[in-house]
Amino acid sequence: MRYEKFKGNRLLTYLYFVIFLFIGLCVIVGGFLLGKFGFDNRVVSTVPLLIMTVGLPVLGLAFGTLNTHLNEFALAKRRKRDVDDVLKLYKIDYKMQVKFGREYHGTQDVHYDLEIVGRR
Repeated sequence: MRYEKFKGNRLLTYLYFVIFLFIGLCVIVGGFLLGKFGFDNRVVSTVPLLIMTVGLPVLGLAFGTLNTHLNEFALAKRRKRDVDDVLKLYKIDYKMQVKFGREYHGTQDVHYDLEIVGRR
């Protein structure tokens, strides 16, 4: 079920990555342009550097979330493959449908239908 959950959260994770990447890059570019504008008008300030530094943790959020999702998805995929390999040794097939319901205070409603197809 973890595999299905990570598969379902893929779009949300990529959307989160793109949004925070865009925000972080906008903050960094905005700080750079502010510094360039100030330098062109003969004003030297550390404020643009501070603004650009604020954009770095936002980029860290974007890449950290994506990296965590990809690692956990790969682990869930490997665990599913291991279970499938053991069931294949015993010649057992199955069909599983998983539907995720609402989430209440960290507890997710999960509805699943597991059908053992039989031996080959």
